[in-house]
Amino acid sequence: MDALIVLGCVIGKDGYPGRVARFRVSHALRLAVEYYPQSYLILSGGQRRGTPTSEARALAAWGLGWAESQWDGDTRLRLAERLLYEERSLTTAQSAKNTVQLLKDQGFTQAGLVTDSLHMYRAAYLFARQVADSPLRLHPLPVSGLYADYWRRRRYARLSKLVLREGGAWVKLLGQRLLGGGRV
Repeated sequence: MDALIVLGCVIGKDGYPGRVARFRVSHALRLAVEYYPQSYLILSGGQRRGTPTSEARALAAWGLGWAESQWDGDTRLRLAERLLYEERSLTTAQSAKNTVQLLKDQGFTQAGLVTDSLHMYRAAYLFARQVADSPLRLHPLPVSGLYADYWRRRRYARLSKLVLREGGAWVKLLGQRLLGGGRV
């Protein structure tokens, strides 16, 4: 695997990644250390109005701090050297387009796609459309346990919001495909 793509997620106004983002990046870092020690990590996500940094940079800062608490300093340094940033995207569709171009520019041929399990279906669909006419191969590497964590913590409203948001994103995507007839 040449790279692991970590899809961004909205960060707080203080630049701190939320639970979904932290689950994604910690999963990707474990994969990078345990299974894909030569892979680059592509952190995707732009800067939204009112936040001090891009989602990609916020994921990197939090992830490297988390890695330091999990592994030795050498492991953290090796991870830091393998980070690439895609900081223009504010949607999953934009991430797919911009990240696939980055993969092609780097000459990568295989990449793992890291996001939470519910989001993976739509993300994999959008990424597959971007790589359809290329030799690039994508492998879904979903984060498990996020929704069970919300359930255990009795965060039912937040869990419902995540499910409704993803459903709405599918409706929007399919509506664009049906009404616009264009490639999404």
